[in-house]
Amino acid sequence: MIRAIHVDKDGTFSLSEPRNKRVIEDLAAEEGVYSDMDSDTRHALWRKNLWGMCEGRAEQAIHSILAQKFPESTISKVKPSDFELACKTLYNERHHEVTIRDGMIDALRFYKDKGALLAMVTSSDRKSTDMDLEMAFGKVSTGEDFFDVIITSDDVPNPLDRKPSPVPFLKSCHALNLSAEWGHVALEDSPTGSDSAISCFGQGNNLVVRFLEEDNNSMNEHDHDRLVHAYTMEEASKIIKTFNESRLSERRLNDNDPVAPFNDTVASHRQNNIG
Repeated sequence: MIRAIHVDKDGTFSLSEPRNKRVIEDLAAEEGVYSDMDSDTRHALWRKNLWGMCEGRAEQAIHSILAQKFPESTISKVKPSDFELACKTLYNERHHEVTIRDGMIDALRFYKDKGALLAMVTSSDRKSTDMDLEMAFGKVSTGEDFFDVIITSDDVPNPLDRKPSPVPFLKSCHALNLSAEWGHVALEDSPTGSDSAISCFGQGNNLVVRFLEEDNNSMNEHDHDRLVHAYTMEEASKIIKTFNESRLSERRLNDNDPVAPFNDTVASHRQNNIG
């Protein structure tokens, strides 16, 4: 049985990544990062040189990468917090560009009706998350009722504990009162998010599905037996169904499924990932 499905928001539940990337690219261009060119040429250079290391990371982390790679620009003169605020302000202004992934809500509802718990685990803040929930369900409260747990960046105040750290998913498991050992499906779209999910679930009998864009053929960038790629929710649903019928048939729900204290679990993961 699948005990819980943990779904990322940007790029997975909601198709907001094109908007987010253009906002970041435009703001960086104002500070001299790929500034002397049209937006399409700039976007192509970001795809080739930057998004591989930036995709899925928080805005302040992206700011740090840009400051290191473009010392001749003025990006380092902008405070990381100001860069993050500017990004989020423009995200909100351009929220009309965001759509929900086709088939996502129906697929999640299918497993919810079968008893699986649902969690949204996102690097976005609560305000952005509420905007997407309202768009998807008509009311924020309806979205809150649909998901059993919602973990946003507001719940992970230490930037070092955000994705690709396993902490956001560990917090999700803790809030659901489940160990991370088995019965979990994580849906992600970025290398950073996938690394976070694998760090949390990769040692157990779990599944991580990473959505790829149609023109993204980086199928082998992660070599892990818990990670599978999909292009659409229909394809992901087939993967989840196969996993549910095969891998999880090896494991049955025990009377005792101890959940380690959250701080101990985080400390264990940090220790295991040193080096």
